Amino acid sequence: MIVISHFCRQAPPSLVNHRRYARLQGYRHIDVDATGMPYSFQLRLFYKCEALLGTLRAADEGTLILLLSEDAAILEPLPLDKLMAARDYLLVRTATHAFPQVDVQIWRNTVAVRDIICRIVDLCRVDAAPLASEADLFADLESSHSSEPINGVCAVGSAASNFDPVWNRTPTFSISIDDAADFPRRKDVSARYRDILVEHINQRSAAGLPRFRFTEYDSMETAERSVYNPGHAIALTTLYTPNIASYGRIAEHNLRRYCELHGYTLYMHREVPSEIGVSASGNWIKP
Repeated sequence: MIVISHFCRQAPPSLVNHRRYARLQGYRHIDVDATGMPYSFQLRLFYKCEALLGTLRAADEGTLILLLSEDAAILEPLPLDKLMAARDYLLVRTATHAFPQVDVQIWRNTVAVRDIICRIVDLCRVDAAPLASEADLFADLESSHSSEPINGVCAVGSAASNFDPVWNRTPTFSISIDDAADFPRRKDVSARYRDILVEHINQRSAAGLPRFRFTEYDSMETAERSVYNPGHAIALTTLYTPNIASYGRIAEHNLRRYCELHGYTLYMHREVPSEIGVSASGNWIKP
């Protein structure tokens, strides 16, 4: 078993995550640093696919190879064979379109797979037709949807700053981080968001603690509304509802510190005010 971390951008937390997974499973880990390459999309894809092909050719027949980008992180460190069964490769779609995400790929070293990757390498050559996206390389290959569990585990979950982290409530092997998962030809990732997220995953995994559970805020007030530092000429007001209290409390703590620092009043709502008389989610009530 081999894990390849092929990075086009610096992402230290992701590399730590991949190394930890390989170490836990006793797999060989290969770090391919493509961050210094000239920014030619076709050339970068060519190098990535050549790196995969070279690893396949040098490995024993039947070896499983997990290819990860800097935008991938392992959540549940399962053995690869639990996901592969009789498959030669595993590509996973995280959206409704036919294109698989490209951050997490698993390939079995067989003649058929090497032939597939050889054809893909030819598509990546600089003298070939221009490619719209990396996902286009795999559009004709069979893929599974992320909602389809394999042996009770989803292979790849979709992670982004504007997505509900369903993968945190469902057994999931890995995540693909992409703010534009619904638009495969427009992959977009905030490096700061990715690094903070993966660093959090790494810390919680190492400590054996649940993700997104911040017990230091559990003792904060839970009343329907509160006023802090009353009577000042400048005030802030905000609202969060109980369903998002796990991170609403973090924002409240931040705002309280800010108001205490500057001598401002804070009007804090933790429910939709009943006197408004409107049934709607909290974000429609703020005005």
